[in-house]
Amino acid sequence: MGVVIEGLAFDAETRTELLGMKTGKPTALSPIYDLMVSCEAGEWDVVARHAKKLNLSLAFVNRGFNDAVSWAHEMTTAVPSEKK
Repeated sequence: MGVVIEGLAFDAETRTELLGMKTGKPTALSPIYDLMVSCEAGEWDVVARHAKKLNLSLAFVNRGFNDAVSWAHEMTTAVPSEKK
């Protein structure tokens, strides 16, 4: 994740926050990161707890997660693979 983050145009504070989460050190973005990781793992009871702490409806979280997965799929299938 660090290599990707370093290559993107984030301001220094955001970059530090994103890289800090990977180390396990709590940051201001940790609650959102924890929610995302729980979604990816399918830990729906944990997702519900994180969503409640962030004052987000489960419908909103699910829609955002589905949109993110769809976008990632579009991005990965849009790039032609190299043939050797």
